[in-house]
Amino acid sequence: MPDTTSNIADIRRQKRALRRNLAQDLRENYSHQAALFANKFIEQLLKIRAKSISIGIFLSLPEEIDTNFLLKKLQARNIEIFLPAVIDKNTPLAWRKFDADCEFEQDTMKISTPRGKNHPLPDLVFAPLTVFDETGTRIGMGGGFYDRSFAIFKQNQLKNKKNISTKFTTIDNNFLYHLANLTPPIFCGYAYSFQKENCTLPRQNWDIPLDCLITEKEIYIFE
Repeated sequence: MPDTTSNIADIRRQKRALRRNLAQDLRENYSHQAALFANKFIEQLLKIRAKSISIGIFLSLPEEIDTNFLLKKLQARNIEIFLPAVIDKNTPLAWRKFDADCEFEQDTMKISTPRGKNHPLPDLVFAPLTVFDETGTRIGMGGGFYDRSFAIFKQNQLKNKKNISTKFTTIDNNFLYHLANLTPPIFCGYAYSFQKENCTLPRQNWDIPLDCLITEKEIYIFE
C-alpha cells in the first residue's frame, strides 16, 4: 500500500519550492490578478446576499500569494475584515478585527494578529494552502486550523458533496447560478494556479473541502 503521508509531504515540498522560486515581478502580477478576481467574486456575492458580509483573510508569508492587493480592495469597500489568530494548537481559529489603525501582537504560532477580542467565523474566509485539486481537497501546512474552524459548519453538507468543480474565467449567468448556491460561512482557497495538483488528492476524515477557490487565472466553485 502506498505511503499516503510521504506522498503528500513530497507534493507539499514541490509546490512550496515552486512558490519560493517565483520571481518577484510575477508574484506581484499574479497576486494583483487574483485580487481582481476576488473583488469581482465579492461584488457579486454582495449583490446576491443584498447585505454586507464579514470577510476573513490571512496575512501572507513571503512565499504565498500576496494578500495585500486584496486587503486594499476590501478596505476600499468598507467591509468588516478579520484576521486569524491561533489561540491553541488544537482548537479552531479565533478571528480578530482588522483596520488601518489596529495594533498587532503575536499569536501562539508567532504570527501577527490584531490585538483585541475574538470574533466568530466570518461569512467568507480566504484560506492559504500549499496544494489543491479538482474536487476541492485542500492541503495546508498540516496544522488543521482551518479544518477545525469549519468542521462544525460543514459536516452536514459533506454528505451532499458531489466532488465536482466548475471553473470560471468570466462573470456570467452560469457563474451567478453556482455562486448563489454557496452558503456562509464560505471556505475559499486563495492561491496560485500552479498549486493545483492534477491527480485527486487523498482526503482524511477531518479534512474539510473548499467551497470555492480563486487564483490569478480563474475561480473554482466546488459542489
